[in-house]
Amino acid sequence: MSNEKIKEAALELLLHNRKVGFSKWANKEYNFSCPSPLNYSYQWFWDSCFHGITLSHLDPKLAKKEISSLVSMQQPDGFIPHVIFWKWDFFAMEKRLWHFTQSMKWTFKPRFTGMIQPPVLAITIEKIYEATQDKEFLQALLPKAEKYYEWLRENRDPDGDNLISIITPYESGLDYAPHFDKIVNFYSRTLHMLQLKYRIVEFKNKLMGYNSKKILKKDWFDVEDVMVNSIYADALKSIARLWEILNETEKAKRFRRRAIAVANAIMEKCFDEKDGLFYSLSGKNEEKLKTNTIVSLFPIMLDEIDKDALNRLIEEHLLNKKEFWLPYPLPSVPQSEPTFNPNKMHYIWRGPSWLNTNWFIVRGLRKHGHNDIADHITSQSKAMIEKYGFWEYYNPFTGEGYGANSFGWSTLIVDMLEN
Repeated sequence: MSNEKIKEAALELLLHNRKVGFSKWANKEYNFSCPSPLNYSYQWFWDSCFHGITLSHLDPKLAKKEISSLVSMQQPDGFIPHVIFWKWDFFAMEKRLWHFTQSMKWTFKPRFTGMIQPPVLAITIEKIYEATQDKEFLQALLPKAEKYYEWLRENRDPDGDNLISIITPYESGLDYAPHFDKIVNFYSRTLHMLQLKYRIVEFKNKLMGYNSKKILKKDWFDVEDVMVNSIYADALKSIARLWEILNETEKAKRFRRRAIAVANAIMEKCFDEKDGLFYSLSGKNEEKLKTNTIVSLFPIMLDEIDKDALNRLIEEHLLNKKEFWLPYPLPSVPQSEPTFNPNKMHYIWRGPSWLNTNWFIVRGLRKHGHNDIADHITSQSKAMIEKYGFWEYYNPFTGEGYGANSFGWSTLIVDMLEN
């Protein structure tokens, strides 16, 4: 399949997944592509950011509408929710339960959740600006993005170490990734218990009204996640570059300093010299969560990563055929981990390969000149789509697609092929 055919199929998918209408409760129009019509029919934060990146190549006007819809639900303090329920539909009790537990208010018809997702927003705005050179769009969106990243700094960094915390595994976007197992006291092989453990964390958060500062004081789930913070550092660099375009030199300098401070904190606190990996930190004592997952590779994105650490990540782990270098890389958990399962399962992020994490790692590899490795991951990502279509995730041995079909963020292959 040619790259042009891939683009055509990606645009067709995002148009098919498009939700356009007027929300009575919000008194706003919305225009976005949902992740998957049957499985994920609402607007998700980082999914929309990924859709905006793809659409910046295919239909920049729709890309701007996508992100404008997302940001339109920004709260006065700067918070932007991880899911917006623009139009209420009645679903199975299981879905109504998670709507309830993840929302700030005590209602089974919530308007949005009280949680965040990985802060990709500024990266997407930069991609859209690069495609459109639309300064009016930039002037409208950048102050809102700035307010959002200020909210993260003020509400999610209680110890002032420049690393932001997540308050539930779902905020990482990686749902049931095994590096969270220890925190929620999951040691069983019976995965059905895992969701219950997560719901307990959510319900505790709900009792606190999803007030980040209060929750982090309680310390029942406080994770400085390596992936989330690597994306955070990269996004702060995007904001700095965008403020420079608008001739806001002092703001640009401030955000660049913050980005460097975040990257340095990841290097100083999260790198494990013995294992040659980066580990997320848990709790006020900042205990390293020593489970190898795709998260451990994410500092490849950082400009400031130590060269020796970068080489170890790539040579000892990414290119290791017993870990991440499988026929269709990169698995979310290396096959050397006991929790590795490459097959379709409800408890996701425990083995299969995903296009969005591939996109980030490829972005980082190209920054550091490892274009041959980036090209291979891109080629194999394209091969999965050619063989099976746009799925939520893929088997790292066969390339077979699993989970939700017609899945929006797998269209990131478009951006991967352009770079």
